[in-house]
This record gives sequence, structure tokens and C-alpha cells, in this order.
Amino acid sequence: MIPMPSALLFLALAQQAAPTVLDQRFLPQFGVVTISAEGSRLDVRTEKDGSKTEHEFALPEGRIVEARCGPWLGEQMVIALAVQTGETTSYPYVLSALGKARDWSPEPALLPHFLDPERHWFLTSPVFTSTGTPFRIVSVNDHNNGSDSFEITFRRGWMKRLEEAAKIEEKILFDSCGGYIAEPWRNGLAVLYESPSAPR
Repeated sequence: MIPMPSALLFLALAQQAAPTVLDQRFLPQFGVVTISAEGSRLDVRTEKDGSKTEHEFALPEGRIVEARCGPWLGEQMVIALAVQTGETTSYPYVLSALGKARDWSPEPALLPHFLDPERHWFLTSPVFTSTGTPFRIVSVNDHNNGSDSFEITFRRGWMKRLEEAAKIEEKILFDSCGGYIAEPWRNGLAVLYESPSAPR
């Protein structure tokens, strides 16, 4: 076997470890947002007006297989995740830092959920879990003009013919008062709507 030069070996290892881009979109407050992941590591990069920011977090466990971002509170961000652990996929989400909360200290009970307590990036418990074919993250929306409500839509199944519509599974999390809450639906301000698709 011919030994590989150290520089080439380093390059090969670096290429293998490169995170996979899972989402890239323009959010007005952030510019171009790129969400990448490698294993349980989540990378968030923003580029706006020649300025770049990078945030890197490590989830407690699992492998991130899908991510999709959307706006929250006009100037913040929600990142919905699909995380695989064995045969189970869980679906938590991440809330970005609140600029107005720089001097705010998290409640002790919530500290384990902060990916970065100083910059206030928060990870919820899974909204739900599934086995088998994972749900797709279809959309992450803040459609309430800067309020703290948002909506995340998950869908499983594909239609090839109209009669297959009933095979589509859909779950929609609507949170009317989003914030640093581990299980948002338990305070009565959020709901997880679950339904197979019904043709109109």
C-alpha cells in the first residue's frame, strides 16, 4: 500500500467531515440563512450585506436528518428538526436568541434545554416522534406580522394519483405564544393538529 501524504489525508478527512446543507433560504432580518448538520451537530450561518455570522450547536443525541428554518418575531428564527435515534425519528425545534433578552437569565428548570444559554438558543423537547418513513418538514411560518406565534407543518406520504390523498399524514404545530417552553402545547397556548389529508 502506498502511504498517503499527510496533506492529502487531512484534506480527505476534512471533506468527509463536511456538514450537509439541509436548508438555505432568505429571511429578511438575517439575509441568506444556511442550515447544515453532521451527526448531532447543527450549524447555522447567515450572510447579509457582506457580514457573516456562524453558530454551531451540539444536540444531546441523535442524527439530524432534516432541518428547515423560518422567521419568528420578525427578527428571530425558528428551526424545525428531524432527528433520528435508532428506528425512531423525533421532531423538536430550535428558537434563536432574543435580542431584547440579553440581560435575561433562564429559569433553572429550562437550562438543560438551552444549546447556548449566553446567546439564548433554545431546543424544545420533541413535538412528536415517529417510526418508519420520517415526516417531511414542509414549512415553518410566522404569518402574524411580528407576533410571537408560528406554525410548523410536517407531512408523510406522497400523492401519485388523486385517490391516494387519504394516505397523506399531516401534523401541524400552531403555537400562539411561542417562547422558551420545553413542551409548548402543555400550557394551552399551542396545539398539534393531526389528520390524514381530506380532498376538497
